[in-house]
Amino acid sequence: MKKILGYGCLTIIIVLVGSGFFAWRLISGAVKQKDLGLQATSEEAQAAQEKAGVSVTALPATTTLTDSFRYEGSHSLSYSMDSKELTALALAHSKYKYFPFMNTQIRVNSDSTVEISSVVDTSKAFSYATAIGFAAADLEKAMNDYHIPRSTIPVYVKGSGSVIDGKVTLNLNSGSIAGIPIPMGLVNDKKPQIIGVLEDIINRTTGLQATSLTFSDGKMSFNGMVPEKKFIVE
Repeated sequence: MKKILGYGCLTIIIVLVGSGFFAWRLISGAVKQKDLGLQATSEEAQAAQEKAGVSVTALPATTTLTDSFRYEGSHSLSYSMDSKELTALALAHSKYKYFPFMNTQIRVNSDSTVEISSVVDTSKAFSYATAIGFAAADLEKAMNDYHIPRSTIPVYVKGSGSVIDGKVTLNLNSGSIAGIPIPMGLVNDKKPQIIGVLEDIINRTTGLQATSLTFSDGKMSFNGMVPEKKFIVE
């Protein structure tokens, strides 16, 4: 599992890191996040969090990294969210101190495809991996071996997928990292590992059981069990 996390999730980024072009694009400011035209307020983030059925409690700032994020309890819930609400929910998640995804925008299209645009803070990725129960050693090695900068990297992906009884299906159509197109052949080669990581994260989330999570008609629909409470360091 450590190998999957360290090299499965980062394989796409690693392959794109060439001699210095990738780093140059970041340092020069030549890369901008793809704008999907979606923004959310703190009030909308709070409303989306409540709709998702998980109450949030802030932990003391002195809480250790390994204890800085946890779920408790479980209850059944069915709900749907449109693109605006999903973007707001992403904003709610970003309150966690070590959450590595910033300014996330999520758009569900009428053809059931989903677009996600975000800025990834690679410096926080290690802390986040540790906090959710993974070892960050392979992540560290991959970034050092391939000279991936500790920076903020714009990422965009478009595809489709679902979760039925905890089993993930995933089809990626296109994407880019730091403005560089992702080779879809590479993604398809690594799709079993990527799906394995996603399913493992679902299984590791206390209180979460996804009976069905689908996208259609511009909305995400969820049915299953969700945690009662989330505790985070903000």
